Amino acid sequence: MTIRRYGPGKFDTMLESYLYGMEDESIGESETFGYYALVRLENPHAVQTIIDGIEEEEGSLTADEKALLRESAGFIWSEDSQGFVSFEWYPADDAEEMENSWQELLDEWDEFGGGEFDEY
Repeated sequence: MTIRRYGPGKFDTMLESYLYGMEDESIGESETFGYYALVRLENPHAVQTIIDGIEEEEGSLTADEKALLRESAGFIWSEDSQGFVSFEWYPADDAEEMENSWQELLDEWDEFGGGEFDEY
């Protein structure tokens, strides 16, 4: 599988560096709780638009990077207080697990006191 590494730094892969900042929903803030964002990839046309946009702005994606996008239910990315970003990918048949993971984060955010803040 050819998923290009980002190298030392903020991201693990080049693909993740391109996807950073995308979000369907988000919670938190990076300095205390962490910042978390959910991106759903259930719509094939939307996924192709993402691929086209990345290739227009950044250059070609590998076949494996495109396949990862096309074969995923989505991902949850997070950023910590030091600026490091992590991605948790969910295969297409794990959409329910992704939604459950997101709900757990929402519950943790509420317990943390995040309900006092507006969602971003």
